[in-house]
Amino acid sequence: MIARLIYDGATAEDLDMPEIQYNSRKETLDAFLKEWDGENFEDGFRKFVSVQRVPDTIIPEKKPRREDELCGKPIEEVDAVPDLTYGEMFSGLAKGISSIIKSGVKMVDNDTHATRFTLCQECDMLIDGRCKRCGCYMKLKSKFHSMRCPIGKW
Repeated sequence: MIARLIYDGATAEDLDMPEIQYNSRKETLDAFLKEWDGENFEDGFRKFVSVQRVPDTIIPEKKPRREDELCGKPIEEVDAVPDLTYGEMFSGLAKGISSIIKSGVKMVDNDTHATRFTLCQECDMLIDGRCKRCGCYMKLKSKFHSMRCPIGKW
């Protein structure tokens, strides 16, 4: 259990995990530790996560835009991404549905979903819940095992 490893002092580097993902998990762990009664860590954490996984309560607010860089790319490059046409969005939707069906409609666990969606919320490509790059509603897309971030964040 990654939460236990972090509790025991593992760092993002120790876990070979991106810092942003590590920080998200650490924030969830810190919230759990404030309520933990000291009994059975793993069971307590699983219960906490299953109750606390209402995305708006566990996912940090979107960080303000930096002047020089957005989502790891220069502002000009992000702003230059054109809006998708309906044809492009429907084509992407069809491919996504096909991929989901081929995977057996396999979903990711709550922890993975929270990590994925946190990365989306911290990216300036997300506008009103939709990704500017692919047009998908990322809260939903990030739940499916076969789906991927269009810019490779997860």
